[in-house]
Amino acid sequence: MEILTNFISTLKENNLGVYGIHIYQNGKVLGDYCFRSNGRENLCSVSNTFVSVDVGIAESEGLIQLTDHILHFPRGLSPWVLSSVF
Repeated sequence: MEILTNFISTLKENNLGVYGIHIYQNGKVLGDYCFRSNGRENLCSVSNTFVSVDVGIAESEGLIQLTDHILHFPRGLSPWVLSSVF
């Protein structure tokens, strides 16, 4: 998978501290790469992981588009809540 190889090269060149990459589609592993050992690490925040999953699900269900601007939504309200209110 050339795109994964290019992405890994970019991460290494920029020393971004990524632990690993795992790519899944329809429940199947398309690719993965570990930059560090599989030992335990204390992480301060994993919220980005959950936010990215939520955004992916919302986009796949047609609730948002990836081209939507976050500033168009009032703070704390999601677009699907707004659509049912207004």
